[in-house]
This record gives sequence, structure tokens and C-alpha cells, in this order.
Amino acid sequence: MADGNTSVSFSSPVTGNTTGDDKLSWYDFHTRIGLVGGYKEATVPGEGFRCDSASYVGSQGCVFDSVTEVWNLTMDNSVKETSAHIWKAQTYPSLTLPLSSDGSAKSIPGSPASGRPLSRVKSSDPIYGRNRGAAQRACRRYWGGNYSANNTYQCDEYPFASTYQGGSNGPNSFSVQVVTADDNTTAGNRLGGFYKDQRIIDSDPFYVQVVDASGNPITYAPDPPAPPQHPSFGGDMNGDGNSDLVAVDSSGLLWLYPGKGDGTLGSRVEIGTGGWKQAIVSHRGDWTGDGKEDLVAYFPSTKLAWVYPGDGTGHLGTRIALNTDAATASWFHYDFLGIGDLTGDGYPDVVDNQYLNGNSILGLGRGDPSHPAHLVSPEVNIGSGFDLFTLAAPGNADNAARVDLLARNVVTGVLYMYYGTTASKFASPTVYGTAGWSLANRPLIASGNDADSDGVQDLWATDASGKLLFYKGSQDSAGHPVDGPSTAVGSGGWGNMTNIS
Repeated sequence: MADGNTSVSFSSPVTGNTTGDDKLSWYDFHTRIGLVGGYKEATVPGEGFRCDSASYVGSQGCVFDSVTEVWNLTMDNSVKETSAHIWKAQTYPSLTLPLSSDGSAKSIPGSPASGRPLSRVKSSDPIYGRNRGAAQRACRRYWGGNYSANNTYQCDEYPFASTYQGGSNGPNSFSVQVVTADDNTTAGNRLGGFYKDQRIIDSDPFYVQVVDASGNPITYAPDPPAPPQHPSFGGDMNGDGNSDLVAVDSSGLLWLYPGKGDGTLGSRVEIGTGGWKQAIVSHRGDWTGDGKEDLVAYFPSTKLAWVYPGDGTGHLGTRIALNTDAATASWFHYDFLGIGDLTGDGYPDVVDNQYLNGNSILGLGRGDPSHPAHLVSPEVNIGSGFDLFTLAAPGNADNAARVDLLARNVVTGVLYMYYGTTASKFASPTVYGTAGWSLANRPLIASGNDADSDGVQDLWATDASGKLLFYKGSQDSAGHPVDGPSTAVGSGGWGNMTNIS
């Protein structure tokens, strides 16, 4: 090359795409070498490069596009949670959330060992939005609507929303984990830097690998992480991530009204063909250990309670006796509520409002870890003076230590929130709502958990004219949940219902 007889030029055999988001052109290496007696020329096909000025990547650049890049995410303290989540999803996918939809093993792509690369999708593509929506619904389902309160935590998904392999492909091929916002943001910035440096544009394949400070792939010995415990599903019976409403009518039929994620309800589905007359129903938690929300029902006529296993699509399986303890069964219950996990052991519990020996007692029935769909006997007395109250289960309304309790004074019409404590009891009540919650004004009430997906506790209630109202939750000056404005979401016929949950 020193004598000037060798030169290298670049030629583009394809006219570049000068419009659209990517603005691409491709080039081959063409070499012309001066030898004795003339020049020799050679083009090396398939070993060229690609240039782009894609605005969503940033700046301009060229890459060898025949190479499948690997993003080596270094696990350090600033991205410890996110990188651990990615490693777990790649290594032990069946131990991640969401749980498999059909019981089959989960299979999550993206690691070099899998041989199945991810491929980028630009944020303007509707697939990106569908991926984010699927991940956020899963996070709300397992961690409740307030998981992101004050932006302290965020919903991390793998594969990323910015890939065609994201959450919209179904629960068997992706994972979600709630991580701290700073950790998630830092990891997201690093991914964006990788996209920019390597010019990863729409449909480009790449792998993800978690490495240590020396660049070596992370390995853990030898035990896998523990499987997720029974999560709180926030009222979702059909597996779409939204809170649903269950209702019993006066003829003894059981209905499911699927939530749409905005406080309104879809067309109802009959899920109990008869025998539900006067039943008290509730749904909070997985009693059978299969990862799907179940229904708990108490029948005053027989003084027996049952678990009806949910199948994740809104339908119910064969019932299981919740408690056969003769003394407990003989109590007169005038409210019975599957509340979620109050004790913090990962298993759902019930709270019942009972009248025993002339006293009103709030009892706690603890889920039995050694015997799914049963209670530890005896029940525990955790309160008194609830004879004028009806109960509802809001889940973890304050995003704190335990699930909480809503109690409505049927005479005064005041609605109270009792926050759960680590002592498996409820703290002193705070006023939640005063807008006419008397029995005459609002015959039936039910917690919607976060039915409109805004991170705040909501309610459904019937009125005296037979309408169903949705109460959009609000917050007071201290950030505590309170009731908000109501809108009609059911125009009539709700006066025929005897119980809603």
C-alpha cells in the first residue's frame, strides 16, 4: 500500500432506503490491487456492511449486519435486581411469573445457549405497546395495583418490550418482576446504549447475557431460586390481569362480570347454574396452589364454607370443603370473606364476622400450608364490635405490610379502612368514605381492587334503583386511599343481586 498501487473502495449494489424510520443502505468491500502487468480487482460478497440513520436509534452509523450481537449486561450494584431477573428468566423460566397458562414448562428465549435470539421492535410499533400492557397487567395481578406507588418500584419484563418476543406472545414465554425504579432505569439506559452502539434496528437479532465484572457469564451454584409463593391476584378470575366482579342473583345463579381494566364490565358469563341462593362469595388468592385465583363461598343455610377452584379462564372446578371443624361450622356468620394473605406466610386467609355467645367477633381463619384449600383450626379472634358492619376485601390498598379490610357501617353509612399489620391483625380504622354508604342507599358493595389500573383502590356498589356504580378511588393529602366520584356502569337489574364480590 506504501507505493500507492493498492486501493479499497466501497460500492452499494442496492439503492438505499431514503424514506421511513431506518433509511438503510448496504455496501460490499471492493478491492483493487496493482500488480506487475496490471491491476486485479475482487469483491468479497456477503461480507459487507450496512449503514443507517434511524432516528429511533440516534445519530448515524454503520455495522457488519451479518453478525448477531450479544448484549453483555454486567451485574453490579446499580443493576443487581434487573440482571438477576434476566438470569433467572433464562436459567429457570418455570420459576418465574406469570405462571404457565396450561401447566406446561415455560420457555424463554434470548440467551446465547438457547440459540434463539431476540429481535428488536421499535417503540412506535403497536407490538411494543402490547408487550408493555401484558407485562403491566401481570405485575398488577401478582403484586397488586399499587406496586408502583410513588414510582419507587417498576415492572421489569424479559424479553424486553422492545423485542418481538415480548409479553404479548403469552405467559409461557416471558417473565415479570417488580424491581426498584433506579435499578430498572439504569438497566434500560444500558440497553439503549447497546442498541445505539451496535445499530440494532427493527428486526435485528441479538442475544442477552449476564456477566460479572471480568466479562464472564454469571453462574450460580447449585440451587435454583425458590419458586414463587401463592400470589394475590387482585380479583382477576379470567387471567387477563383485570379485576372482575362476581355476583349471586336471587334465583341462585352465579355470574362472572369480566373487568375491562377501566372500571367497566364486559358481558356476564354464568359460572354457577344453581344452588347459590343467599351464598356469600369472595375471591382473593390461590387456595389450591395451581397459580390461579379461586372463589370462596359460605352458605348460611348449611353453615358450611367451600373453595371453588378457578381454572384461570373464569370457570370453576369441583368444590372443596374449606373447614370441617364442627365448632366453627356451628357459628352463625353474617359475613364471610376471603381476604388474601393477612398472616404473611404466602397462603390466603379468611375473615368472618360472626355472632357468638351474645358478642360480635371478627375471626381470622388461617390458610393451612400443609393442607391446601383448608384452614388451620381454631380460628383466631382479631376484633369485636362489628355487628353493624359488612365487609369487603380491597387487597393491599396501601401497598404496605399486609392486606387490608373495608368495613361499612350499615346504619351511619360511613365506610372505614382497616390496614393490615404484621401482627396478623388490623390497625385502628380510618374513614375511607362518607358519601351515603348506608344499607338503604348502597345495598351491596364490593372492592374492585384497582379496577381501572391507575394504582388506587376502587369500589363497585349497587344503588336503591338497581344500578351498578363504579367508585373511582382517590387519595387524600397524606396519600391514603379514599373513595372518589361514581359513574353508572350497570343500568339496571342489579336490585336482583343478593351478593357481589
